[in-house]
Amino acid sequence: IHKKRFSDIATANPKTVAPNASLHDAIMLMEQGDRKVMVLPVVSSSGHTIGVVRMHDIITQHFDR
Repeated sequence: IHKKRFSDIATANPKTVAPNASLHDAIMLMEQGDRKVMVLPVVSSSGHTIGVVRMHDIITQHFDR
């Protein structure tokens, strides 16, 4: 683990979500395909990462009504 770098294990082209996407859209993207993910980078139309959304954030938002 001491010799590994993030570039050795990071996903080269991760799934991303737009800032104006719905929570439903984010969940569908997280569950889509063979590789399920628990975190999505939120990326602007210019390609800049502006944050991340976690499945935990979505669940908390839903139940904190």
